[in-house]
Amino acid sequence: MGRTALFILLLCGQVFGQKVLVSDRALFRVDKQVFFEEGFGQWIKEWHRLECVTKRSMLLRALDVEENLFKDLPSYLKASQSRALTPSEKQSIEKVVKLVKLMLFVQSQPSANKTTVPDSFSCIGKSKSPNIEAFLQTESFLRSKFKSTDRKRMRDDISRAKTFIDSVSRATPHETYL
Repeated sequence: MGRTALFILLLCGQVFGQKVLVSDRALFRVDKQVFFEEGFGQWIKEWHRLECVTKRSMLLRALDVEENLFKDLPSYLKASQSRALTPSEKQSIEKVVKLVKLMLFVQSQPSANKTTVPDSFSCIGKSKSPNIEAFLQTESFLRSKFKSTDRKRMRDDISRAKTFIDSVSRATPHETYL
């Protein structure tokens, strides 16, 4: 289907004498799935909605995600086209790759269908894209596994979640092309 559409697009460009350029840049690969800049750019735009939950999200806290990461990510990707990334920019991109790895892992789990997130996540809004829904499933998955009822144990909960995320990340191969 995709090849047919591309063929028709190219044929129409030839018939009408127009040049049709199709270009996209591979950013990273997780397992066998490659993430391209154009498609992943949509994820990044949607992730801007998550900035309101950075401090309340077990997932983002376990990944040590700063509030402005999703806002800064497009500039990191643009900068990577013309210069080498700084160590902190590379680290931020690695956090995003870990997030993607964990989201893909959780979606592959049979218990991932149930999404229960706290009311404090209402700032994300009622309409949720599949990408935001996958984030919320991952958040719910972590909370169900590691969140204790004792507020004093929150640091321990985050630490255990971080260890789990690291083990999933090590078990899932990836390659960054930036």
